[in-house]
Amino acid sequence: MNYFLLTISYLLDVLLLIMLIILIVGIFQLIKSMRQELTFIEKLKITPGLITKKPEDVFSKYAARDNQGTHITSFHKHKSLSKLIKGLLASTISFLMLKLIIVSLIFFQIPRPSEASPKYYSALYQAATYTAFAKGTYTMTQWNSDGIDLQAGQLTGNYISMPIGNNNAESQWKNLSFKTDKNYNARPANPANTIALWNLDSPDKCTSSKYACQMQDVESVEGIYNSKGYYFDGWKGNAKIEENISPSGSFTIAAWFNSDVLIYNGSHDQNYVIFAKGYGDYACSNPYTPRYQLYFGIKRGNLSLIYWLDKNQDHWVMAQNNKFNFVPHRWYHVAGVYDDKNKTLKLYIDGIEQFNIFQKWDNTKVTAGPNLKESMPSWIGGSAYKWMDCEEKPIDVFKGAIDEVLIVNSAMNVLDIRNLVNASGKILFQVRVGNTLPLNGPFYGPGGSQTLFFSNPKNNDLNFLPPTKYLQYISYFERPNTNFNPKLNNVIIDYLTIENPDIKIATAEKTSVVEINNDTASLNRNLDKEREGIDYFIKFFKTKPVTSADWLFVNMIAYGQITQRDLLLEQKAIVAFVKYFKRLPVSDLDWKIIKALAYTEKGKQLMESLVK
Repeated sequence: MNYFLLTISYLLDVLLLIMLIILIVGIFQLIKSMRQELTFIEKLKITPGLITKKPEDVFSKYAARDNQGTHITSFHKHKSLSKLIKGLLASTISFLMLKLIIVSLIFFQIPRPSEASPKYYSALYQAATYTAFAKGTYTMTQWNSDGIDLQAGQLTGNYISMPIGNNNAESQWKNLSFKTDKNYNARPANPANTIALWNLDSPDKCTSSKYACQMQDVESVEGIYNSKGYYFDGWKGNAKIEENISPSGSFTIAAWFNSDVLIYNGSHDQNYVIFAKGYGDYACSNPYTPRYQLYFGIKRGNLSLIYWLDKNQDHWVMAQNNKFNFVPHRWYHVAGVYDDKNKTLKLYIDGIEQFNIFQKWDNTKVTAGPNLKESMPSWIGGSAYKWMDCEEKPIDVFKGAIDEVLIVNSAMNVLDIRNLVNASGKILFQVRVGNTLPLNGPFYGPGGSQTLFFSNPKNNDLNFLPPTKYLQYISYFERPNTNFNPKLNNVIIDYLTIENPDIKIATAEKTSVVEINNDTASLNRNLDKEREGIDYFIKFFKTKPVTSADWLFVNMIAYGQITQRDLLLEQKAIVAFVKYFKRLPVSDLDWKIIKALAYTEKGKQLMESLVK
């Protein structure tokens, strides 16, 4: 549907452009036919009136005349021109309205997350005390038979499940697991004939089998495949490999990068090394430029793979993409492939072969591969040349993050390259729980954090969640390009049913219900009220009550009895209540919460943090 709407939208753009040109020409002809003694500004001011009023009313007043007083333009021509302009204006407005409607339809076609419904959906009990959730339907979740279906151009999306659980009893949530068509957000196996892979996971250890590298002024940052990468500052950082790297025959160089700046093709000042082999010396004829054997990176704003035939730096063979602009703060996978059999170079961006310039320095047929036999250092993120005092001066330093630099001694095909790209797709989960529908509030990841996500397809611990009736999950999908969809095929939740309602309270000491009023007998326990108090404790402090101070807070919410009131403390507690709940206290439970804030140690700590 979106493709059809986009096609109509593009056609409307062309029609509107043509109509606008004709309209401008018509208005110019109308202005030209006006009296010569009027200035151009005066004519522009009169033009709206010429268009909106009747032609016979304005013709005699504004039409140009010759020396004998005869109209230069006939009334018939003036009337036809005025009618044409009015028609064009009406048509332009109509097409603009149609364009707006189509753009709105395209916008509403973009999939949105489904909403939690107050309707109860019972979980399916199985003998092994877990329930398996089938794939969603297309109408509810935008899933097809293979998994979620992100629409054209959409790189991210999410799905919110319907609440699941047991309306009559609480459950202790144990594990979350899910099934996908392949491993996502995990480093894939090394391709065949891999020479070296620098995963750049450690800031103080840069190795790949025998090819260790020496880091200079690099930082460790979040990388790809749920790991780390190296950050280069664009000025003085690089990673140097002393051991000579000399692929024989065909080879592939691949890497991920995330630039801090827009890399705009044709920008002569943008030269960034991703991987290169070469070295320079200030004392040589070209002192500030390394003598390269191999260069893969950005050259004059363009992704380039260049090799040299001999020591003469004018004898090069190059593949270059001069169409693609790399936007900042987005991970891209780039690969350069040399096919020794066919003597060709190819470039890939996010697993897609690009339209490339393939050129030899003298525009003759390429008959030889690179000269890599001479021993030279290789570089990641920037190269260097030797300065007069033997210090190495960095050059062509990348500004941003680089990760997963790979060299393979073969010409990788497009499917192998796309496997590296597709493995970076992400399927992430968070959950939320509650005892009333619809479920509201934020979702939580490992340990109850709102900023962390479950990414392991196998067991993800849910024991941080309190026992509740209902659970709901949200699944986030990310993909590096629009040529594949991550597939989520099933989600499984393990839980234990709490058949005895006393289980929830059983971990508390018998003295957890404190006699606050010394003049009365011990309070009769009300498990429903205590359960409600525990729920609010977890809501406030994101943890279960353990200590006696914790249980004092719970019992104050449950029973709300005090020996002596302190109005100043209660006023402060009311302010904290309003700041947290965004409303005034109304119910009896609200006032019990205020007492818990005012008269318990845990409550006072929370109150102080809220009224700061």
